[in-house]
Amino acid sequence: MITPSYFTDSRCRQELTLFLERECQLGRNDLILPLLYLPTPRRQPPHTDPLAAAIATRTAEDWTALRHAAMNSPDVHNAIERLATHILAALNRVQSATSERFTGTPPASGETLSESTVVESGRLNAPMLPVVEAQRLLTCADAVALVSIGQFERGQLKPKRSTGTAWLITPDLALTCWHVVHGRGMFEDKARTKDVDTQVEHCLLTFNFTEVGAGTDYILERIECAERNSSGLDYALVRLRDRPDHPLAQRQPLIIEPEAPLTAISELYIMQHPRGQPSQGADGHFVRRLANDQRLHYTNPTTEGTSGSAVLVRPRWRVVAMHHGATPDTTYGEGIALRSIMQNIQHQRRDLYEEIMEVQRTPYRSLIFWALNEIASPLGTEKRLRFADHSPLEATRFREV
Repeated sequence: MITPSYFTDSRCRQELTLFLERECQLGRNDLILPLLYLPTPRRQPPHTDPLAAAIATRTAEDWTALRHAAMNSPDVHNAIERLATHILAALNRVQSATSERFTGTPPASGETLSESTVVESGRLNAPMLPVVEAQRLLTCADAVALVSIGQFERGQLKPKRSTGTAWLITPDLALTCWHVVHGRGMFEDKARTKDVDTQVEHCLLTFNFTEVGAGTDYILERIECAERNSSGLDYALVRLRDRPDHPLAQRQPLIIEPEAPLTAISELYIMQHPRGQPSQGADGHFVRRLANDQRLHYTNPTTEGTSGSAVLVRPRWRVVAMHHGATPDTTYGEGIALRSIMQNIQHQRRDLYEEIMEVQRTPYRSLIFWALNEIASPLGTEKRLRFADHSPLEATRFREV
């Protein structure tokens, strides 16, 4: 339903973007039927908006004269009948395309397909996800957490709550956006330092929040390093407090690739907790880097609560950026290039940078250390264990480590 505000509303734009992407996946260009409900100047040339331009190429049903007509009027009935005819025609085209998948004469009832009959996947099929990628996706999801922040003002907890997303870069260090920890909106006053400290003290990170009632909570020990937008960055590196019943060493952090080259064919994936909901994922593509190379844009659907999410490049599932917002017209999501974040951490805290890189150089070290620590004692000095590269290592050495 096209109105003057349709192309300025973020939810409408997200909806249309998803529909256009789905239509493209199906190899179609006739599944979106615009209804012009109010005269909309943005539909007229020249087109400076890609979404408005996409809609302008479609034949729209003009309902501007029907806005004040009664539902039982002949004009409204005729308009609905025309719309139904368009839908029926689209459905018939789907059935026709489906029948074209089979070559030769369809088998009669009770018969099987002959050897000359070819059954092939057609262009109507949705993109497939290889099983190995699904496994990697689930492994990555274990490192993503919902961030729940209570807003404090002069030491008092306010009714307002906010959420975001964080992800592990080491077993006990997580990255999220500074504005998530800050807990204030764009038009709200900045929080006092003491209030931010109190918010951090009472912040919760919930991992494996896949459905209501699921997940494991951790609290924050402290903010180790942060950039509060003064340099164009927006991140907070936080230390989690461990739990003896759910050791952080069991969690595998995400693997980073700050220098990964990105082009228009690069597929990106964002794991997120939109509006504080259970974990969800969103596919998309890289669009561009900004001039200063600190930000990048992509087509992945995002919303409130996505801030702080890891932006991963497929099929390697490596982190290349951290989501923090959207372009002014909400056409694209905007992330902070991980390269810029890592350079800033290295400049501020060389020790933290080395701690992160030590884990990233051997991404499974923490999990192996934990497993060996569990089994080393009964093995004794005469037993030897091996890494995947088959290099022998004495079990007792891991007790010392």
